[in-house]
Amino acid sequence: VTPSNSFAVSEDDLSSLKNFVYGDNWIGTSLSLLSPQEAATWQQPSYDMGRWPDPILRRPATAIDISKFGMENMKSVANKLRKTARENGAVGLAAQQCGIDVSIIFVDDPKRIKKKQKDDGEGGLFLVNPTILERSPEVDMKVWREECLVLPPSFTATVLRDNIVTVQYNNIVGESNKIKLRGEVARCLQHELDHDRGILITDHVEIDDLESGAMKKIEAVGHDDRMALAYSRFMSEESFDNSSSSSSQSETSVARDFLVQPANAVDDVDISPTQTDDTNVKKADIDPTLVCEDACKEERKKRIQERRAMMQQSRSSTQRSEVFELSKQRAKLYGTEYQGASCAPGIPCI
Repeated sequence: VTPSNSFAVSEDDLSSLKNFVYGDNWIGTSLSLLSPQEAATWQQPSYDMGRWPDPILRRPATAIDISKFGMENMKSVANKLRKTARENGAVGLAAQQCGIDVSIIFVDDPKRIKKKQKDDGEGGLFLVNPTILERSPEVDMKVWREECLVLPPSFTATVLRDNIVTVQYNNIVGESNKIKLRGEVARCLQHELDHDRGILITDHVEIDDLESGAMKKIEAVGHDDRMALAYSRFMSEESFDNSSSSSSQSETSVARDFLVQPANAVDDVDISPTQTDDTNVKKADIDPTLVCEDACKEERKKRIQERRAMMQQSRSSTQRSEVFELSKQRAKLYGTEYQGASCAPGIPCI
């Protein structure tokens, strides 16, 4: 479900946010929206990246039909997106961060980033029109401390991410695939999927947790709606389809070349074809973009309150390796283990 543009700041505020001067070391951008065709014929080898609070960063990306767009055009966009990510030292990048109206995410090999390898125009994984099919149980969510290249480097946010996600996507030649990610790579993918729908890490925290009065004022407009979307764990309806599709062998072999075990992961990344396991996958939270009656609104409110309590307790701990009591309402302990100083050592958060 594509979120509405109403999650963005109001129209009256848009002009004041273009090229916004936040401080001596941070000036926001004012990128123009690029159509897929404009992105494919972009004359530079890489794209410009948006900088908060550019309104373009709040615009959800649009799914694309590769058969109509053309594989050569898609490859052109993919190559420029990969170069943009590597020029900026990002382990992942959504086209949406560059003002491109197409749902495509690039995830690089974390090992390349740690070794600071030069861009050779090869490698990485492109996910076109990605959707999450399965998530590990909510009780297994992990606490991360994240930064973001489109936000001032002084700002970090404590966020919760699913430890394991199974994602359905198309590759750049239009083939449908499914991949299972865990640990740092799963975190990266979820971060980029947030960008794909116009969500930033500022939406994962309370207004009072933002770093300045100016940031609080800008982010206050529509914050509750965006937080509801950021906290939702919506999954594609295909999650509950009894029929399951398998990834192609060629894609599996490509993925295995770069999805190495991240430095702070407990297990290896599992990229084998998967089927839905009802014992391990929790049904999606209520999707905040759907029409919601009174009972639905009460359930949504309860879930948001629980997640806020979870976040507040995780922030109050000085030892993030502790097990947190994340929700009295659920009468359970959420087994959340923090496994790194921030993101995986040597890998920038994006």
